[in-house]
Amino acid sequence: MRKIHKRHFLSSAPAAAALLIFSLLLALAYRADNKYTAGPPYGENGVFAFSESDLGRPLFLIDGWLLDGQEVFIGQYSNFSYLSERNSPFGTGTYTLTLRYEGAPRILLLEIPTIFTQYTLYINGVPAVTDGDGTQAAVPVGGPDTLLTLETVNQDHYYSGLTYPPALGTPEEISRLFFIRTLCYTAVCFSGLTLALFSAAVWLSKYRDKLFFHFGLLCLAFSVYCAHPLIWQAGAAGRLWYAAEDSSWLFVLAQAVHLAALSAHLEREKWYRRALRPFLLAACLFTAFSVLVLIPADGGFVKFYGFFTDWYKLFVWAVLAVLTGIGLYRKNSESAALIMGAAAVLGVSVLIDLWDSNMFEPIRGLWQNEYAGVLLVLLFAVMMVRRILSLLRESRELQTVSLQYRFAAESAAQMQKNARQVRAMKHELNHHIEALSALCKEGSLPRLEEYLRVLRNEKNALPSLYYSGHFLINAMLCSYLEPARQKGIKVDCLVLVPDQLAFSDAELCTLLSNLLQNAVEACTSLPREVKPYIRFEMSLNGNLLSFLCVNSAGPGKSSGPFPTTKQDSQNHGLGLPAIARITEKYSGAMSAVKENGTFTVRGILSLPSSVS
Repeated sequence: MRKIHKRHFLSSAPAAAALLIFSLLLALAYRADNKYTAGPPYGENGVFAFSESDLGRPLFLIDGWLLDGQEVFIGQYSNFSYLSERNSPFGTGTYTLTLRYEGAPRILLLEIPTIFTQYTLYINGVPAVTDGDGTQAAVPVGGPDTLLTLETVNQDHYYSGLTYPPALGTPEEISRLFFIRTLCYTAVCFSGLTLALFSAAVWLSKYRDKLFFHFGLLCLAFSVYCAHPLIWQAGAAGRLWYAAEDSSWLFVLAQAVHLAALSAHLEREKWYRRALRPFLLAACLFTAFSVLVLIPADGGFVKFYGFFTDWYKLFVWAVLAVLTGIGLYRKNSESAALIMGAAAVLGVSVLIDLWDSNMFEPIRGLWQNEYAGVLLVLLFAVMMVRRILSLLRESRELQTVSLQYRFAAESAAQMQKNARQVRAMKHELNHHIEALSALCKEGSLPRLEEYLRVLRNEKNALPSLYYSGHFLINAMLCSYLEPARQKGIKVDCLVLVPDQLAFSDAELCTLLSNLLQNAVEACTSLPREVKPYIRFEMSLNGNLLSFLCVNSAGPGKSSGPFPTTKQDSQNHGLGLPAIARITEKYSGAMSAVKENGTFTVRGILSLPSSVS
């Protein structure tokens, strides 16, 4: 029971950490990066009064605006249908605000926020900025009051008029604000694109794992969604972009659900494949179609659109929570913990968005749901990293099995070849016995000695069937040493180890293959006049495994941290570091020395007491 509780605690820890980080981030953003909590001065009755002492930071024109003669604060109404005597988001609206500055005349900059409809800004009755012209306007203040007039026309969007508060300040302050915000969104967009490209590269590799493909789509969609200030600054915003922006966020949520389903192995379930997944994707298309066609055709559709998108987010949150439960039930605790974190972050984001409606707009940073998107991407990125590590581990295990199969096959081939030679010698044994008997009767001692010498050489030429009782060690020694014998290399081998070792097959393959391959290659590269040889020893005393590999080597000095007998020492000698890493892992040591035409590698490892 304690183990079960511990497992559930560990599973919920990442979710709790993500929720805590997200909550602290939102609280910090609400207090320190929110236009609505930036403090005075405030506008009133169509007038925004301020002084030189207020210009140490940007000022946000929230209160005091007159909309068609009615005082409103910016963000109070998302569209014209909420105004008295109006029932449609479509129509016209004129905003006016008088700037009253107590100080010497000067020029300030007005940052124009995203306006989703057609607009024209007049400064003292003179047109200054119209839609598509840019996001900043020079505003003279001091002396007579400055009148700002913003005429807006909405014919096709669910937002009407001035939705977000403009910022007023010195050119230095507005430029700094503009730079930080642009840098922030650029970093988010390009980080998402980088992750998308990396995921595509992994997916296109030999692994072909669907998780990376769909994670890449999630990152790509999130990058599109967070590009809105960059598109606005470029003057490229329009109905098509707004459709792409809205549908991309819903697609991010749909991909989050799909990644959760893939990690829980639910993607082939009929209820998911034929119902849930098509619904989530259809909702994205429906969102784009609504912004492009339905809302422009009928402004009354805006309320249903808002209702649909809000409930879609709540629905996705509920689905992620259910998938978390399924993952925990199936004991896929690592992925389930990350999905639990994603569900928690998304749930808090949706609730906060509903709670502080018209009370938050970032000054320099991201919106609340964008912070949630960043954490979603990070949580799923952690899941992708774990998946990569798992794939690499599986690849190493597959490589180990492949090596074992290769060495076993080569060992079997050597054994079959040797068995054929033994059968042939057995067949000829009677002939040899008759010949030896005849030579003995004849009393020809020189001929007898010559005959025995020939037989002895034939016996020595036979490949060794047995080096060790350890199957893998025996297979690898047969694979490397017997071909070396056939090339004329003298081989001495002594292995004293039990049938099993507390040593992974993968590491054993790495250790032996690097030792033996380096030795064989060094011997085959020697001049013909040099007689090559290899001596290999391995033994186990207690839990200490020692090895020694000595081979003939050519003259000359070696460079690099590890000696190598190869001419291109900068690109070789890579096997010795691998051996060193293995010896260090097992609290051992190794040395590699080249001197007097001999290359010697020796080492010792402290193996665990139990055999795995």
